[in-house]
Amino acid sequence: MIEKENPVDIWEAARIAEARVVKKNIFINAARQNNSREAAMEEKLNDLSKKIDELCIKDKRRCYNCNKFGHIASNCRSRNWKPTQRRTFDKHEQSAERRYPQRPRYNSPAYVKGRVNGVDMDIMVDSGAATSIIRYDLVSSISRACQNDSVNFKINVANDSSLNIVGIIQLSVLLDNTEFLHTFLISDNLFCECILGMDFLVKYDAIINLRFNFLDMGSIKIPIIPHTKTRGMISSTVKTDEIDNKLININNSLPLSLKLKVFELINSFHDIFSKNEYDLGRCSWVSHKINTESSSPIKQNPRPIPIHTRDLVKQKLHTMMEMGIIRRSSSAWGSPLVIVPKKDGGIRLCVDYRKLNEITVTDAQPIPRIDTILDSLYGACYFTTLDMSSGYWQIAMNDQDIEKT
Repeated sequence: MIEKENPVDIWEAARIAEARVVKKNIFINAARQNNSREAAMEEKLNDLSKKIDELCIKDKRRCYNCNKFGHIASNCRSRNWKPTQRRTFDKHEQSAERRYPQRPRYNSPAYVKGRVNGVDMDIMVDSGAATSIIRYDLVSSISRACQNDSVNFKINVANDSSLNIVGIIQLSVLLDNTEFLHTFLISDNLFCECILGMDFLVKYDAIINLRFNFLDMGSIKIPIIPHTKTRGMISSTVKTDEIDNKLININNSLPLSLKLKVFELINSFHDIFSKNEYDLGRCSWVSHKINTESSSPIKQNPRPIPIHTRDLVKQKLHTMMEMGIIRRSSSAWGSPLVIVPKKDGGIRLCVDYRKLNEITVTDAQPIPRIDTILDSLYGACYFTTLDMSSGYWQIAMNDQDIEKT
């Protein structure tokens, strides 16, 4: 490289070489400075990236694309979209899907093919029915040897029609070559041949699989046969015209035949049972007296009623007036109304009669002792407890003392 410069002598060649060394050092230093600047810039970028990540973590949003915090998938920089995975079924589901038809689009009751005491029939499976029922005309043709307890009552179904229950029978049900023994109610106007209700489903751990349309009974699976004809469905709420059976609570250990006899007995005297809080009786042979002798009338200012309960109070007072529990008054006596909230969100109307009680002459009727009551039960076989519904409303006030309340 020095020869290309054509130096005159050795000293000129030395100056050229020295200049080249200086120039080379300048380039080297410049390169080193550039490298250090790049390193510093890279370090600053790394610090900035860390700070951005720290700020993004504070943002609770998470990207389901890159699985990082601080942004959502639509703003994701990665854009590494994964293909949508199709849901896979296990072998049992695949075999069930091939074997059983999918549930039809229309809403229809579920039926299964079965045999009841040797007679083939389409059996409705109804999880809304509390008990299993069979039609009366089929019972006589199935078996005369089966026990038929004579009963007579009615139950309502979801379409507001009623079924006449005329007896009970125990029958053998054959489903997919498996026999089940079960007790049925007998109805003379059932809209189908036979119904398997919740009592059967619970007893034999049966599950209605609506996805693949079969009745799953563990080891066996019975295909469901849809019926397109609209029919009545048994309601889970069992009622009669006389009294709502939901109000009757009978021990589950009692046999079904005795339960039905209890229902029949209670329905025979339905008029003495309260069906709601305003369905009250009235004692006719005694009235309540408030003896205040010559005391002056007690009058207290009414307590403020919260705004959010005023409509409920008006509704309660209106209903009580319609039912004859209270009436309008223009008396010199006055006790404040007290609003007591219920657990279900409703309210109970009470009256603060403490001032009235202070001037009332006490009727010192002794209350029986517990041991005396227990002694009176000696030798008894049946023990009955009667609870009066709103008993303080069932005893009328004496006409002369009504104004005090």
